[in-house]
Amino acid sequence: MKNFLFTFVVPLLVLFLSQCENNSSNLKDKKLLKSSESDVYLPEINFSKGFSLEKDSVWTILKFRNPSNPEEIIASYYLIRQGEPRPSDVSKSKVLEIPVQKISCLSAPEIEALKLLNVENALVGISSSKYVSDSLIIDKVKKKKIAELSVNGIVDKEKLIECMPNVLMISWFQGTDLNEFQSTGICVLPNLDYLETHPLGRAEWLKLYGVLFEKEIESEKLFSSIQEKYQNLKKAIDSVVFKPKVISGKMLSGTWYVPGGKSYLANIIGDSGAEYVWSNNSDSGSIPLDIESVLYKGKDADYWIIVAEIPDDKVYNVLQNESPLYTEFDAFKEQKILFCNTINGQFFEKSPFEPHLVLADFIHAFHSELLKGYSPKFYKIIKQNYN
Repeated sequence: MKNFLFTFVVPLLVLFLSQCENNSSNLKDKKLLKSSESDVYLPEINFSKGFSLEKDSVWTILKFRNPSNPEEIIASYYLIRQGEPRPSDVSKSKVLEIPVQKISCLSAPEIEALKLLNVENALVGISSSKYVSDSLIIDKVKKKKIAELSVNGIVDKEKLIECMPNVLMISWFQGTDLNEFQSTGICVLPNLDYLETHPLGRAEWLKLYGVLFEKEIESEKLFSSIQEKYQNLKKAIDSVVFKPKVISGKMLSGTWYVPGGKSYLANIIGDSGAEYVWSNNSDSGSIPLDIESVLYKGKDADYWIIVAEIPDDKVYNVLQNESPLYTEFDAFKEQKILFCNTINGQFFEKSPFEPHLVLADFIHAFHSELLKGYSPKFYKIIKQNYN
């Protein structure tokens, strides 16, 4: 078995991570669901639950749905190509003209999607440059070519009107009022990608941006590559026998918010050949627990996943100072903390569209023999001396 792993599986994994077959010719030949040049391209959506693109007898309708309850429609818009007739019985605020010319994005993954499709020049507004790592975008903010729209989490309506995008992408939470900016004539699209639970579900939002900017072939090609790499890595751990136990998170203001058993993170842990301690839980969101409950269930976990803004060389000291009970976990004692440092901000920007690299990081940590020579992108095991 070892000879098989090293002579067959490892070279394959390196190949999957470094290069993916170009399927653009196949994508161009796919049925585009267009009956005329004025029709809007409808990609197949296989993993995302947060949006759908549907065709009635005449019009293409973009629907945003609550991924936790796909029957709940958050918003709907008719997609109309520039210069084409509009539905006469639909409010102007419910019509979105494509391709989008100017867009404002309030979260980092949205900006990353624009960059991946080479349409970042359409970006005219962001939340704040504090949450962006791209130097070119930061420079445009300094030169007033991109506006900073958010103050303490609230969108400045006057600044929004000044940059006047066609579309404002805004993160949706329960109670979000999407009609707040209706009087501006700006089309407000709710972003629900963070609620997706399938590891490929967030990445598939690339297809939505592809439709909005008429970059359908490019977005299909990008997602096809991501999907292939992820699924090949997932298949490669089929031979794994031992599955280490894993816990995740840490306390915030006295409460430990544990990812639910059906959550995005829980699914990636399962796909990496590990056993998530709360895998039997049916929640897709977070479970609020006290540290004693987590310690009772997860004390003997082999690995502990943490995402935080802490210098790598201070992780154990910071945890020990936060709570002496952290030192009771076996993963702390044995220095098997799988840590993602968010100081540079790239994790939040890039990881939604690189789930295959998150999966590779986990496989490298839990089954290092499968990825010899691999350099982790987001998560790495932290070893250090602490007092």
